[in-house]
Amino acid sequence: MADYRTFDWHALLAKFEGDEDFARALLGVALRSSASLPTDLRNACVAADYPALARLAHKVKGTAGDLVAAGLLVCARDAELAAREADPASIDMNLALADALDAFLAEVRTAAAGAD
Repeated sequence: MADYRTFDWHALLAKFEGDEDFARALLGVALRSSASLPTDLRNACVAADYPALARLAHKVKGTAGDLVAAGLLVCARDAELAAREADPASIDMNLALADALDAFLAEVRTAAAGAD
């Protein structure tokens, strides 16, 4: 699987016309709203709860779109579609999504704290 973690601070700033305060505030919101998603994804994988996996992957996809994270968005989209079809492969896809999201959120925490 490709590396979907890369967070692009400059792309996010460009999306919001250089407004660093707004971009950092958005990062804070994303961190708070996404904090439990990796664990929730893993728990839904253990339970093979395809509807929950689809719903959770959809949330990740929205966050990825908001934060201009194209790679993570593609990973989440693919995991969501597979879960909607109750494809057993979606379990591994969503476990990989949880790992990618953990790593991505670590990068976002750094950016939110002010490190570019």
